[in-house]
Amino acid sequence: MAQGEEPSEVDISRSEAVEHELNRLIEKRHYQRTSMEGHRASEELWQASVERYNTERERQLRAAWCASITRARQRATGPFSRL
Repeated sequence: MAQGEEPSEVDISRSEAVEHELNRLIEKRHYQRTSMEGHRASEELWQASVERYNTERERQLRAAWCASITRARQRATGPFSRL
């Protein structure tokens, strides 16, 4: 701590230096990612995520529907199959 500086002034300057360093690291990582992967808008990423979710949800609903129909058929034909 320099002579005449208050402890709070040192804390603020240190936190600003840390914030600057974090911003530099974030920007560096972003540049590396975009240079390797290319730039994709967040809207495109969101849309792809929604499509994956909807596809999986439809698969689950179809499987549940098939299981329900199978159980209903078994209940309907089970007792009468011996007649």
